[in-house]
Amino acid sequence: MQGDQQRLAVAYHRYCQALTLAVVPAALVLAFFADHLVLLWTRDAELTRAVAPLVSLLVIGNMLNGLMHLPYSLQLAHGWTPAHSESESGRCRIVDARDLPGVRPLASLLRPLCGSF
Repeated sequence: MQGDQQRLAVAYHRYCQALTLAVVPAALVLAFFADHLVLLWTRDAELTRAVAPLVSLLVIGNMLNGLMHLPYSLQLAHGWTPAHSESESGRCRIVDARDLPGVRPLASLLRPLCGSF
């Protein structure tokens, strides 16, 4: 049993490193050069000024979501899902993203760009 956990830890670490090497550089290039890529794609400078910051945020969010795939998959494979349910009480726990730390200040900064949400 201990050997299986050790092998799992080594494999998990390697896969996380490989995923990070594949996802992060590409996402950072897209995020930092979103304005150039949107301008190349649309050929519209006004649209580029309006959309490029949102594209950067979208790319960073997708990068973070992609990096969470392996931990989430391992969590599900292990049978540990407290993020979805409370095993002791049997009730579902619902988290409102607006209540997470830092989301409200970020929302107030983005409201002029995105509108209310």
